Amino acid sequence: MQLEHNKRIQHLNTMAIDVQAENFLSVTSIDQLQQFLQQEHLPQPIHIIGGGSNIVYTQDIPGTLLSIDIKGITESHVSENEVHITAAAGEVWHDLVDYALDRNYGGIENLTLIPGKTGAAPMQNIGAYGVEIKDVLTSVTTVHRATGQQHLFTNEQCQLGYRESIFKNQLRDQHIITSITIALTKHTHTLHLEYGAIHQELQKHHIHNPGISDVSHAVATIRRSKLPDPKHIPNCGSFFKNPIIPLTQLQPILEKYADAPHFPIGAQYAKIPAAWLIQQAGWKGFRNQTVGVHDLQPLVLINHNHGTGVHIYQLSEDIKNSVAHQFGIILEREVNII
Repeated sequence: MQLEHNKRIQHLNTMAIDVQAENFLSVTSIDQLQQFLQQEHLPQPIHIIGGGSNIVYTQDIPGTLLSIDIKGITESHVSENEVHITAAAGEVWHDLVDYALDRNYGGIENLTLIPGKTGAAPMQNIGAYGVEIKDVLTSVTTVHRATGQQHLFTNEQCQLGYRESIFKNQLRDQHIITSITIALTKHTHTLHLEYGAIHQELQKHHIHNPGISDVSHAVATIRRSKLPDPKHIPNCGSFFKNPIIPLTQLQPILEKYADAPHFPIGAQYAKIPAAWLIQQAGWKGFRNQTVGVHDLQPLVLINHNHGTGVHIYQLSEDIKNSVAHQFGIILEREVNII
């Protein structure tokens, strides 16, 4: 293991922010990770990076930037219709989806094309089109930063919520995720077609009895039609969470905007799309000299001309303030600001 010094990491984050890490290290095994953590006089603080798809860097990174590049996928067949897949944290998430589809394992087809690596999946409970990682997750293994010891967390212990987990809250910066295990179906699959435009996309192609590959293809088509490819237009995907608000707060919005989209959450709350709020506030397609808002999906902030993390952060602040002024709703960032 050899630390790299003053490493530029523009190519390691999907927003293409050109900052440098004071020290950088890629670890490819749990042993390497433990050896690193057990060294004396580690350059602190230690920052973790996976696929770099959910981070905006507003400054150079002091201490050590640790890239988790541990690879490997294994299977454990639990029953005739259930298989457990353990994937190391450094595996690309979409590669894991393809692995499952190639073997006709069902459960994560709706999570097609989500950027990032597998280790980040439980960190923020990734989700799309009616499915979240919590629906299939059985366990997470970690290495404790202070002791170097391995730990196993069950699904329940991960405390997974809407883009939340124990690793983002109570145990923030205490554990490094090294692998996840998910339970998938082998034959009898439960398809989730009710969210978004999946059903319409299948109908468009006259698919009346879809399989998991059909669902994955439909999701991929929808995502590509709305979301820019970070390889061509630097972005972090969805920048804000969809806010959950009391029905008492929703009512005056519906009185002014009768067609405002919303989804009931229990008897007293509703989720309202952040994209709709941002669009109504006039930000869709906004662009200045360096950064902007995507013209097809206002949830996506883009770096179109060598923008800095400060530029992106300030744009997100302006959007938050605008939505708060118009609707009285405080948007919460899904992206981590460093």
